[in-house]
Amino acid sequence: MTSRAPPPTSMLWLARLGRVVVRAGRSPALWLAAPSTLLFMVFFVAPLGWMLRLSTYEAGGKGQSRFYETGTFTLAHFREILTDPYFAKLGWITVQVGVIITLVTMAVALPFAIYVYRSRGIYKRLLLLAVILPKLTNLLVLMYGVLLWLGDTGYINELLLGMHVIQQPLPLFANLAALVFGEVLIVLPYPVLMLVAAMESMDSSLEEAAQSLGAGPMRAFYETVIKLMVPALMTSTLVTLIWGFGAFVAPTILGSPDYYTIAIEVYTETLENVKWPLGAALATVYVALITVMVAGGLLIQRNAERRWEGAT
Repeated sequence: MTSRAPPPTSMLWLARLGRVVVRAGRSPALWLAAPSTLLFMVFFVAPLGWMLRLSTYEAGGKGQSRFYETGTFTLAHFREILTDPYFAKLGWITVQVGVIITLVTMAVALPFAIYVYRSRGIYKRLLLLAVILPKLTNLLVLMYGVLLWLGDTGYINELLLGMHVIQQPLPLFANLAALVFGEVLIVLPYPVLMLVAAMESMDSSLEEAAQSLGAGPMRAFYETVIKLMVPALMTSTLVTLIWGFGAFVAPTILGSPDYYTIAIEVYTETLENVKWPLGAALATVYVALITVMVAGGLLIQRNAERRWEGAT
């Protein structure tokens, strides 16, 4: 009696792949999620994995690549980031700038979103167009347009000098205020559109019902609109905070070296100093911090929603 030879490895993989395809065919949801999952894996997970591996290479110049030494492994770049006071200061500045940008942006976005929600007809469409307008142009063009207004020879200083209100140009750029103004201009459309969409999805009759039961206009609006949009408010705040922590264009053009963020340092180490492993390590630490922040924000949001459901 002769024994049958085992099938080749390639045939086993094909058989497993066939079983996966058959199972997926029984679940349409998997096919619907496949394109986004593929994009996520190819354009996010794979580059993130390569960045993590790159951060563990030694500095290059002697091997196959002048950017990193292939076939090596070291955690020295992470050690440098975690022990060097320069990077600690850089992280603190990034946090400060991100928090300030978030506070200013949300302070403008919430009342403006309410104003847009209360508006009607063509005026409301024009307001929404004004919100979207900054996103229809290149960010560099937008920031240089702001610089034309705030520069030493910009329109504002030229006007004030021409009216003899001031004797020398005001320092309107290369400072924290200009940086925050530019970044708010970039980020503001996102929370405004998210909040307007959340309010538009609510039943407007609830507010009228609250007023018919004796609540004043402000109390009715708070109880039937503001409370119901807390999840959207928290999500838009989190999105704004991520943008604030990743500020790059506005600090580069409108800020000064005193307010440079981690994003700028990653660019500097990678492309100017040609220290790819150190830049990758810094980017990895930044992504880890953002991940922790997002996870914490989502956890707080879920707990708040549970308490809200329990109270109602």
